[in-house]
Amino acid sequence: MVGAGPAGVYAARHLLGVDGGTYVAGRTAPLTDRAVEVDLFERLPTPHGLVRAGVAPDHPEKKLMGQLFDAIARRPEFRFFGNVEIGRDVTVGELSDWYDAVVYAVGAASDRALGIPGEDLPGSPKLRPSG
Repeated sequence: MVGAGPAGVYAARHLLGVDGGTYVAGRTAPLTDRAVEVDLFERLPTPHGLVRAGVAPDHPEKKLMGQLFDAIARRPEFRFFGNVEIGRDVTVGELSDWYDAVVYAVGAASDRALGIPGEDLPGSPKLRPSG
């Protein structure tokens, strides 16, 4: 798994069946009946992506992500590798050689214009502040 922001953490949760696993027809069940191990690579030294850097410390989403990551990290079939940049420290080819499947759950490095009416109106904030 590449990317330890919300998308990567939720994907790891579902793969490992942590804290309820995957919701299927009103009940919870692991995503797969096969043994799964998850190695999570993150460019930053710590997990949580923008939730850690871009959300107020007392925001419920930040607390939820922290609790969920902690539950995942306690699993013996999970390993976290922080401060590892794909393309610099590890190549895409190496990941393909080492793993049966690779999930890329990386966040956006910058905002992009959507090209829709009203995207620059007051009250339409960007996720990342300018400058």
